[in-house]
Amino acid sequence: MSPIATSKTPRPFSIPSREDLVKKTRKRLLRRGLPRLQMFGLLVLTGATGFLSSFVLLKSGVDSMTLRYPVAVALAYGAFLLLLRIWLHLQREGGPEVTDVIDLGVDSLETVGSFGPDHGGLPAGGAKFHGGGSGEDWGFDLGFDFDFEGAGLLVLLAVLLIAVSALGAALWVLWIAPGLLAEVLVDGLIMTALYRRLRQPQPTWWLTSAVSRTCVPALIVAVFLSFAGGLLHHAVPGAHSLGVAWKAVTAAGVPLAADPGSTP
Repeated sequence: MSPIATSKTPRPFSIPSREDLVKKTRKRLLRRGLPRLQMFGLLVLTGATGFLSSFVLLKSGVDSMTLRYPVAVALAYGAFLLLLRIWLHLQREGGPEVTDVIDLGVDSLETVGSFGPDHGGLPAGGAKFHGGGSGEDWGFDLGFDFDFEGAGLLVLLAVLLIAVSALGAALWVLWIAPGLLAEVLVDGLIMTALYRRLRQPQPTWWLTSAVSRTCVPALIVAVFLSFAGGLLHHAVPGAHSLGVAWKAVTAAGVPLAADPGSTP
């Protein structure tokens, strides 16, 4: 009689697909992680960065709104990606929901480990708009006299372009937040751990996923704001900010005198 073989044949294994991990991670984030609330916080900080960037650029002598606004958007977008990186680092520290997320790859890690290595001056009166200083203060009294023709119409169109593009981009990012944050987590934590264990190059970097999902909205905002800046300059040549241009056309329709030496 031939002896009975007692050695166990190793079970075949495979790394779970990135798509499956993203789907599972997204579900867990929606159930326990409040991804849209977290993304809202990131977007608030991003918007504050863009606002501050425009203010600093204005004070540094960048008077052209056509140039300053898209540059401010680019700086804000860079801040957004940095905030995502900080968010990912905080998740690595291990919140409860993130521990569950990482557990998705534990079984695969153990299986792999058994086979792989061990290891401007303005006219008085008219509107009660409080633009002041940099012209970036948005508080105003609804009792203004707005000119819906000529310069006033162009300024109103610019305001709508800025508001619609910025709000639309923010809502889009909030809508995709669960999937976006899930991809960042999977690419930045789980897939990285799996491929390091196998000593293989990681196929996807988290920044690649983040940029591919958000660069188009950021580009649209930059283009729309640049165009809006051109409209504002055409409508009120002496204005160097949206607040000052709005104050000019709401002050009984009196145009702002072009004065390069005036304080915007």
